[in-house]
Amino acid sequence: MEGWVEAEPAFKLRDFADALTRAANRARNVVIIMVITSVIVMIGTLDSMENGWAKDRLKAASSIENPYVRLRLGPLPTGIEQRGEYEEHYKALYTALARQYVESSLAVHAPVFGVTVDVNDLGAVGGFALIVILVMLHLAVHRERDGLSTAFERAKAAGQLGAFYDLVSMDQIFILPSNEAEMQHKPMRNLLWIICMLPLLAQYFVVAHDWVTNDTGELLGGWYNNLLLGFETIFYLIIVVQTDFILYEVRDMQKAWDDWAKKRFPKPT
Repeated sequence: MEGWVEAEPAFKLRDFADALTRAANRARNVVIIMVITSVIVMIGTLDSMENGWAKDRLKAASSIENPYVRLRLGPLPTGIEQRGEYEEHYKALYTALARQYVESSLAVHAPVFGVTVDVNDLGAVGGFALIVILVMLHLAVHRERDGLSTAFERAKAAGQLGAFYDLVSMDQIFILPSNEAEMQHKPMRNLLWIICMLPLLAQYFVVAHDWVTNDTGELLGGWYNNLLLGFETIFYLIIVVQTDFILYEVRDMQKAWDDWAKKRFPKPT
């Protein structure tokens, strides 16, 4: 740190390093929220499917003589008193499974946000939430990319590019800067690309499921079901465009890191 003083006051380069760290943390926090929301949307859709585990358990427990009931409660006793007690336990088990089925397949609970969304509204509500999150991520990554160039240009002018590069690269998680021993492409660099695809996959999953089960929606909602289906399909198309923009920004930022890495670790001539 003391070596920076000769070319430029140390606090200025430290300020740029802190700004880049805050920008990276900002983007990282948005990514975490995006992942949580995408997972909630996918799990909610999965639980509402016709072959969901909750419904399968309820079907298996529909008869007291089913092997699944015996697995949970033990073998059916032969004595009258023991059998009566066994039936009480069976009723409690079936009631608990029915309650679990209703709670998991008809509504989606978002513990982080403290809200409950009806599963039929998941495509529209979840799609809108994902669009907002992707807008925030696009802005965060774009600002981080702009700040990266400004900060490295200042460090280069101060003659401290090497130390500044090493310092800032330590705080990176999703973007993997190159180092002196490894300038080639890393498979792990695709991690952020895969993560940024999660909202697209989640919305596609719920839209595809709602189109397949549209007959059930028609029985329940009629025009309202068609309205929600139209909205969530439009949201999916918007997410496709947003994802493309974000992947472009990520690719551009990774290229910027690679360009500065070549200046940080120049090849011997």
